[in-house]
Amino acid sequence: MNSKNGSVFDDRIPIDVEHFLRASRQRVEGYGERVGVLAEQQSRRQEEWYQRLTAEIRSELELDDDIDPADLTDELVAEHVTAQHYRGFERRDLEEHTDELVELENERRQLDYHKFRIASVYVAREFKEMANVERLVLYGRLATPLSLQKENREPFRYARQLAYPITNHIDLAVWLTEFDDLKSLQKARVRAVQKLLQETGNGVAHHQVCIALFAVGSDEYHGHLCNFKECPACKPDCDVMDCGLHPFAQRFPRFEWRMEEFAADRSLLLLKR
Repeated sequence: MNSKNGSVFDDRIPIDVEHFLRASRQRVEGYGERVGVLAEQQSRRQEEWYQRLTAEIRSELELDDDIDPADLTDELVAEHVTAQHYRGFERRDLEEHTDELVELENERRQLDYHKFRIASVYVAREFKEMANVERLVLYGRLATPLSLQKENREPFRYARQLAYPITNHIDLAVWLTEFDDLKSLQKARVRAVQKLLQETGNGVAHHQVCIALFAVGSDEYHGHLCNFKECPACKPDCDVMDCGLHPFAQRFPRFEWRMEEFAADRSLLLLKR
């Protein structure tokens, strides 16, 4: 990853993270509103289906009309509604409302993508206060525009339509001047996701923020920031060569870093001293 004359990031300028944040927030508002509408429509369809099913079960069991519907729901429907019934609803809903379900899932995935992008900015803000942090890079899926792809999950398989990929974590790389206090880096990560939840209502777990650790100057990879509270944690994950060589720097078996992850078209420089 080290070029002949220095780091691959020497000539790169950090992005405007506040502009990046505002743009993602606007997208979240738009996708969030649309997801709410589509999810409500699906919820109404399921409620209507459930009412019809309740009536069918009442008829099959020859129940009197004076039985309290609440009792019917709690005591009888629960006994007679099976997984097969729910699969039947899902199949019928898929067949009758394919386009709506495809749109709902794709809107949800775009919403998640931008929520995780917002979370990366919160991490950058916290890491900016850390004296040993020299550089922070967002790489992987969140650093590139979303693109449609083939998928075998429903509803895309049935509809033969393309899907946006699922986003469920953040890939960050941080360059440090020293590795003696990675516990403080863990705490900064936790503060970031806590502030994110408090200010936006978006929940991202600390273990969904994956942070690769590199040394300033040499660009040497030193592992990933561990998710455990103690080091060593005496877990099977700890039984890897050089894991914990620096406390809270986790190593993975048979893991090799791919330098192309930091290509200019595949990464975003969030912070640079």
